[in-house]
Amino acid sequence: MECMALLHLSSFTSITFLSSPETADTCHAELEQMLIYHKKVEIDFSGVHVTQGFLQSLLAPLFLKRGMVLFDRLFFANCSEACEKTVQGIINSYKEQNLASQDQVS
Repeated sequence: MECMALLHLSSFTSITFLSSPETADTCHAELEQMLIYHKKVEIDFSGVHVTQGFLQSLLAPLFLKRGMVLFDRLFFANCSEACEKTVQGIINSYKEQNLASQDQVS
């Protein structure tokens, strides 16, 4: 298993704005493959702007499938401040949901 892979979001579009759930699904499929063969994956946001919906469609299925361990394997590069806040919000939301579900089991 190789150490780190790099996912350039700009390679999935000819424009600088990513918002479509279909594009997020395509990126998600590529990211899933990278996670199979690499210990860590860096998602590079250089040259693109993304919507909250795009990020939600990209990340939520991964968190649901792979759980908390995913946080140790994903890295985010060249994010705008708004993008960083959105990513952090999605991560925090997932962590809260995960803790709430653990509390229900206990």
